[in-house]
Amino acid sequence: MEHQNVPNPILSCVLKGDLEGLQKLLMDVANPRHKKVLQPLLEYDIVERSPVHIACVLGHSNIIQEFAKYNVNLNDSTTRGYVPLHYAAAWGHLQAVKTLVELGADIQAVNFLGESARDIALRYAKQDCVEFLDWAEAKLSLQMYISSVHSAVTEQEKGKINKEEKVRCLSACKAKSEWLTNVKNPTKQDLMDQKQQLEGAVLPTLTKLHPERVKSGKLL
Repeated sequence: MEHQNVPNPILSCVLKGDLEGLQKLLMDVANPRHKKVLQPLLEYDIVERSPVHIACVLGHSNIIQEFAKYNVNLNDSTTRGYVPLHYAAAWGHLQAVKTLVELGADIQAVNFLGESARDIALRYAKQDCVEFLDWAEAKLSLQMYISSVHSAVTEQEKGKINKEEKVRCLSACKAKSEWLTNVKNPTKQDLMDQKQQLEGAVLPTLTKLHPERVKSGKLL
């Protein structure tokens, strides 16, 4: 495919959904003699959207995946705080939303109005995106809680908890991590239940470590 007369050849591929043409261009990027090809990835339109944002507007999941192979920033935000996930959610492109989340897009990123991608999906009545992002939030919440508990216990001031309490907490964290790895297609409720179970198992120990946080409801 010929792109020589197009100001932004990468954007041209994105607009056309031309994965093969994009792959050829990005393969050139890996060649030191073709560094100029990378520049269009950094160019924005009049509303400050990059080719990555445009791919999300159009729902081109395969192109999003291709960008990720070259470490393109999938959390790139406009001056108003819109990240690619906002655009995919706003246009109701569920597969693009899933692809972004699987590739590590920040589901908690907010725009200048404080809206997350989930909020945007709700505003535009993209219910399947809302439901998926609710699920993704529940999964992230469990993952973050496991990580926080693990850090709190392993980095605690010596003498605050005994060895048995430490082992109990770490074992509970390990069990939930293994559950996340091994259970296929857990529901949002499954994820919430697992977090609640972990909270119950570690609460006595965390109360020793962080009594004020537990009392205020801001556990970790």
